[in-house]
Amino acid sequence: MRCADNIRQVVQEYRFNWEDSTYNIGVSIGLTPIASEGETISDILRRADTACYAAKDAGRNRIHVFHTDDEELEERHGEMKLVSSINSALDEGRMELWQQSIAHTDKSVGLAGKNKKHFELLLRMRDREGNLIGPEAFLPSAERYDLATRIDRWVLDAMFSWFRRFPEKLDELEICAVNLSGQSLSDEKFLKEIVE
Repeated sequence: MRCADNIRQVVQEYRFNWEDSTYNIGVSIGLTPIASEGETISDILRRADTACYAAKDAGRNRIHVFHTDDEELEERHGEMKLVSSINSALDEGRMELWQQSIAHTDKSVGLAGKNKKHFELLLRMRDREGNLIGPEAFLPSAERYDLATRIDRWVLDAMFSWFRRFPEKLDELEICAVNLSGQSLSDEKFLKEIVE
């Protein structure tokens, strides 16, 4: 801890100049004890990485030591594994869009454009074994680790591609609802992409 804290302080006190401005930096350090036997390098690096994420989450420029009973760190590690799964699913085409019809509960009222369809697009992810995973299991981690906008781009690209392949479906449609993250909605570049 003394050695890590010395490193943290030296980095914190360092200043550098660039284009007439002075900058300071900080460092987040994750530490883990190493047992003499029965551990792989992957186990050790995973714990150190998890501890580093915990240090960042605690406010950055901190040190966090991994403890075997640290539930928060184990949760973070699970989220980080999930982030890797989300990226893999996006890269490997294992995300799916499902349609859920929207209908008025009072049949006598109906919706505007009676002959037109109304539906909401729902996102699902398949794991490598083919199991279906609902958004409640992966979207919170995606938002925490800044993947929500990547997912939203995929959703919109998939939706527009489907409508290009089946233009007759547009004639039947009045409303297609799509859920987007707050991260995407506050990104001006993303808004321009949607409009385009």
